[in-house]
Formats: sequence, structure tokens, C-alpha cells
Amino acid sequence: MKKKILILLMILMSLMPTKTFAKGEVQGLKSPQDLYINKQRTDLKGYNIKDHNYYRLRDLASLLKIHDLNFSLWGDDKRIIISLDETYEDAKNQGIILKEDKAQALEKEMTLKLIKNGKAENYQVKAYNIDGYNYFKLRDIGKYLNYDVDYDEKNNLAMIFTNVITVKVPSNKKIVLGNERLLEEYSHLIDGKNLGLITNQTGLDSKNVRTVDKLYNYDKAKLLAIYSPEHGLDGKHQAGKYVESYIDEDLNLPVYSLYGKTRKPSPEMLAGIDVLIFDIQDIGSRTYTYISTLNYAMKAAKEAGIPLLVLDRPNPVGGQIVEGFVLKEDYETFVGVDELPMAHGMTVGELAKFFNRKISADIKVIEMQGYKRSMIWKDTGLPFAQTSPNIPNLESAFNYMAAGIGDGTGLGQGDKFTWVGAKGLDSNDFARILNSYDLPGIRFVGEDKKDKGGVRLVITDYYTYNPQKTGTYILATANLLGAINIPEEVNGKVPMFEKIHGGKMMGQALKDKLRPQEIVDLYQKDLRDFMVEREKYLIYK
Repeated sequence: MKKKILILLMILMSLMPTKTFAKGEVQGLKSPQDLYINKQRTDLKGYNIKDHNYYRLRDLASLLKIHDLNFSLWGDDKRIIISLDETYEDAKNQGIILKEDKAQALEKEMTLKLIKNGKAENYQVKAYNIDGYNYFKLRDIGKYLNYDVDYDEKNNLAMIFTNVITVKVPSNKKIVLGNERLLEEYSHLIDGKNLGLITNQTGLDSKNVRTVDKLYNYDKAKLLAIYSPEHGLDGKHQAGKYVESYIDEDLNLPVYSLYGKTRKPSPEMLAGIDVLIFDIQDIGSRTYTYISTLNYAMKAAKEAGIPLLVLDRPNPVGGQIVEGFVLKEDYETFVGVDELPMAHGMTVGELAKFFNRKISADIKVIEMQGYKRSMIWKDTGLPFAQTSPNIPNLESAFNYMAAGIGDGTGLGQGDKFTWVGAKGLDSNDFARILNSYDLPGIRFVGEDKKDKGGVRLVITDYYTYNPQKTGTYILATANLLGAINIPEEVNGKVPMFEKIHGGKMMGQALKDKLRPQEIVDLYQKDLRDFMVEREKYLIYK
């Protein structure tokens, strides 16, 4: 009897209608994830196919336009054209309603023609045709439209971050660098003099002409010697590596290393020099040794009885971010030459005036014209030269204080300060916790690197991003997760970690397992005192 019933059931099942899939077709399921754009929920739904989310381009265009990511598109069933040079007009299109939770999806290859700045490039992309519409993978299109995609598995969210940087209207007045004003307005300070120039590959004017070449060819003064900081005159030596002095064959001039046998110009190096000139680009951190070279050069100039001219330059991260523990006087070293917080918010000219309260050298700052404290590098319109091997661009310069403050703890940077991590960290947990702080201007994407877990730093707004505060949150969070070691003094030798942080304050805070904001609160009084003192030496408003 049971056997007869089973046979009957099999016959009935065979007669029931079923969906069949043609060659190249797969099943698409209505995506269970909510889609967020820049942390704002949308109602848009797509299809999940083979564990990836697919959406219509027109639906994305309508929503991304609201977030200032504009593009126009048109095409047919074989080719889609996206123009980033045009505005999407059909702003009322907010997405179609998916009729069914399941659909047949036909896989196809399409040509994507991308137009940007008047130039066009073709790419082959995979799409799926569902009910006559073409659906594209969220991540694939992100590569071409410059948005990032992340997934919050815990809350079942798909997230788009457009990374659109708010561009402020720069000053109508062109920024004129100190090295451009020297020969135009202040040539009387060097005319008839023998010159020494402290510089490197960053010593450029707005047209990328080297200051060393301009002075070498200036016929009213004579350039006698060049002095190079850490990384050498060409900026190619790795951090901490010994740099030799040598003769520049093209100029037939000595290039004295200030990161070799000495870090301070010796009397022999300054023999015959009437005026010493400093023209090097800083990146806004106390630990970046170019400002240490400036400090030492000021002391040497005073001892030699010669003036020092500082050709001023912008602070790439701006003049308003002042953050971090203020260095204690008895911790002054070459990675921290004065009582500054990690982020000092000053130009090299302002730093020279600040340093001079202790040195009393004969200095003259050749100020910039058109520069304002609120400006970051993007507002200056100036080309950004690689400042050192691991700072090839502005992104690395901004992330330097966020990813590079864990020396000796096991928490290290990677990919030119755009990644930070350590052994024992779960990348996804680390990213989730860091993102939960909702720090302005920055987002963290979990990413393993060999045997380390960590996060990639994605800057979403350069204007609101605070690198040093972000670095404190990163370090403190890794500590709470048990992924770092806190360096200790051995036989009276101060660890580099304490030198970088200007004392024992950060190490003790980590030992006490303080939360990130508790550490930030610790340095606020010293920071306020510093800002009062700093005010005396500021040049720009």
C-alpha cells in the first residue's frame, strides 16, 4: 500500500509546473539586505545572485545624485555608456518595485564605455538581464564610479560610501610660496652673499622648479653648499637609514648630510656661508624629522653668527587640527625637538618662530601670500611632491599620524600608511568597532595582510578628518582587544614608543586599559595651555 502511495506522489509531482532555466540562466533572489548610501537608508532593492548584489544603474544614478555623485548613462542590451562629465536628469526614478522574490537571470557580457574628463575607456563587465532590465554588481560599478562598498553582516546591510570630497572654494588670491617671494621681493636679504640651502626633493615652487636651481642660477648671490635631511636630497633613502655627504656632479657643490655623521650643521659645513636658507615641506606632525632639522639648523646658525631664512610652506593637514599629548621637555629627541602636541597645526615658518623662543637665533620667515589657516593642501592648488618614500601622496600624508604611532607595540602600518594592523586582530571585528565610533571623515574596511588582521583607512572627507585623534582611537582599540604590547624602558633606555608619544602618558593610559575617548580627555588641559602659547607665534589667520 505504502509503495503505491509513493508512486502516486511521484507521478503528481512530475505533473506540477516548474520553472526551468535556459542555458546561461540562474536564479536571482530579492536581496534581503537594506542598502545604505553614506549611512543613509534607501528603499532600493536589488537581486542577490551567486552571493553578490546586483542593481540597475538607473536606480543607482538617481540615488547617488542625491549624494553629489553625478553621472549620465544610456545604451542598449550590448553596451552601456556612463559619462561622469554629465548630470543624471531622470531624478524622479527611484527604482522599480521587484515583482517577485525570485526571478530568472540571464548572464551576459556587456561593454561599459566610461567617459571622464572628455576621455573614454571601454571595459568588459558581467551583467544579468532580469525581466528585460540589466543588473550590475554593486562592487564592479563601484570601481568605475569611485564609490566603496562594504557589508555589515551582523545587521544585514549593504553600504555604499561615495567618498565625495567637499571642495571648498579656494581663496581668489593665488598662494605665493616663500621660495617664490624670496627672489621677487626679498632678494636684498641674499644679494652679494654666500648661501647655504637646506632642502630636498620637496623644495619646489608652484611650477615645480627647484629652489636649489633658482639660487644656483641667481647671479647676485652665490650658492656654496646644500644640506639634506633624513631620506637624502632626492628623498629616496628609507626611514632611519644613514645618509652620506657627497658632491653633486651637476652643480659641483657639496651636499652635506644632516642625517649621517651629524644631524646639525657643523662649523666646517657652514664655513664661508653668510646666509642659511631652509626650504623643505613638512606634513604637520611633531615626529616628522624635517622640523627637527629646522630646529637644529637654527641652533647651528646662532652658533655661527649667521641669519637663517625660512621659506614658508602650507601645512598639508591644515592649521586648525591641534591634537595629541604635548611632549614633555625631558623627552626631547630628534623625533620630538620641542614641547609640541603630535599634530601642531603650524607651518614651518610658525614653527621656526615657536622654536626661537628658546634658541634666539637671527631668523627671518619669508611668509606665504594668500594662505589661510582653514586651508588644507587641496585648497592651495599646489602640486604635492612625495615627501619621503612612504609619503608619496596626500592620502599618505593625512594618514601618517593615524597609522604610524604604534612603534614597538606590534601594531604597524602598511601600504604607505593606508592600512594598520597587528597579529591577533580579527579584521572584521576591528573594523566594526572602529566604525562604531563614527569618527568624522574616515571609514575602516577590514582587511587581512599575511598573518595580521587590520583595517584599511578610507578617507571620506579630508576637511573633517582628524588623523591624530583617529590614531589614538586605533591604538586604544587594538589595546582593548589584546593585540598589542606596551614597550617598557630597558636598562634606562627610553623606547621609541615613548619618544614618539613625548613621554610615558600614552603607555600608562594603555596599561590602565583606558577607552579611546578617555585617553583623548587626558591631554586636553595640556593642549589648551599649548594653544595659548602657540598663539604668540602664529602668522596666518
